[in-house]
Amino acid sequence: MKVELRNIKHMPSLSEETECFSATIYVDGVKRGTASNRGTGGNTDIHPRELVTELNAYGKTLPPWNYNGKDHEKDAEHVIDDLLGDELQRKQLKKLCAKKTLFREKGKTYGEGDYDVIKIPYGPAAIAWIQKHCPGASILNETLKEAP
Repeated sequence: MKVELRNIKHMPSLSEETECFSATIYVDGVKRGTASNRGTGGNTDIHPRELVTELNAYGKTLPPWNYNGKDHEKDAEHVIDDLLGDELQRKQLKKLCAKKTLFREKGKTYGEGDYDVIKIPYGPAAIAWIQKHCPGASILNETLKEAP
């Protein structure tokens, strides 16, 4: 099962405790419903209810999420919120990559979302610099360039 969010409208200025957004949910390429959150700390609303049941079952097949040291099964809300978080992070990284080149050196340990950065726009000059100074490094800009 492939679940995607499309037509995401994210309103960070309205987000108080949770992300304020609306989106269309697609399952295996077919429009199946909608998701939204008003950003005030409440749950993410998913419609229609039949889709919630289907996403709850799908969530049980995914790796659990950890809260207070305990693993919990993902439900429909977690499935959607994880997809939203992934997309927001992808957009933020794509924005960073517009004027800089982000990379990770081979054999070096990084935290989640951490990268080395050079202030050279991605292109032949940046690639040459990285290959010279950090052979074997993986360049994030290349990965994002391939993503939708």
